[in-house]
Amino acid sequence: MICLVRPPAVESFRFATGSVTLPLGLAYIAAALETAGQAVQVVDAVGEGPRVRTRYYKGYLIGLRLEEVARRIPADAEWVGVSVIFTHEWPAAVRLVDLIKAARPGLTVVLGGEHVTSLPEFCLATSKADILVLGEGDETVVELARALAAGRPPEGIAGVAYRDGDRIRVNRRRARRIDVDTIQPPAWHHFDVAGYHGNRFVGGMYSPEITVPILATRGCPYQCTYCSAPNMWTPRWIPRDPKRVVDEIETAIRRYGARNFPFQDLTAIIQKDWIVRFCREVLDRGLVFTWQ
Repeated sequence: MICLVRPPAVESFRFATGSVTLPLGLAYIAAALETAGQAVQVVDAVGEGPRVRTRYYKGYLIGLRLEEVARRIPADAEWVGVSVIFTHEWPAAVRLVDLIKAARPGLTVVLGGEHVTSLPEFCLATSKADILVLGEGDETVVELARALAAGRPPEGIAGVAYRDGDRIRVNRRRARRIDVDTIQPPAWHHFDVAGYHGNRFVGGMYSPEITVPILATRGCPYQCTYCSAPNMWTPRWIPRDPKRVVDEIETAIRRYGARNFPFQDLTAIIQKDWIVRFCREVLDRGLVFTWQ
């Protein structure tokens, strides 16, 4: 069994609750592992402790205390995957890894997300993490899970960085996924969808309707100098089939009662024809919801 961890989120003057939302990336990783036949359990610090606040520099951590997160990792977990998206989360992530290693010295800790993708050598040098998943993780994490289960080193796995004794190794990057329509939809059954909405953790403008984030496209063709996206995704924009996107929305409406869908794309409006096709698909099905 693999344990995936969403650490507490950061709330401060600069990084407010507007950035706190259901963890879309982690839900995709959970879906990829389950589709590959892996058992998955999620420890969601925000969803399981939405009213807990811990001082964190000039702000707060929202969610279970780090010590409690470490305690909730199941005893039968084969390894732990921790999501680290933002740089301002890094000190808390380092502390969480320390706590996990103190409690379970032999447990492999894998980190993934935009921050570790941008700074792999730094992240391994300043934490006790064992392996990093770089860039898109859907395929990489499945190959890594199979290697760890078989006792094989991550030496030949594209898209990872790892420790090799006292040395840090960064493997070649995995090529971008082109077949985005074959990617399994996010495994929201691991998360308290209604609870996130009830605590207004919606990652955008608040709606009275239940909110589920969605990703209609992957990547961005631009190369803004301040942005980590070209490193994370490469400057390539790959859209999903609009029908598949509306299928996912319709499923969330039926399963969770969701009626509000923030698009977490880097930029979803590159092609006018894509947006028109999406809107026509919504109208043809008679669906009523908000999207932003």
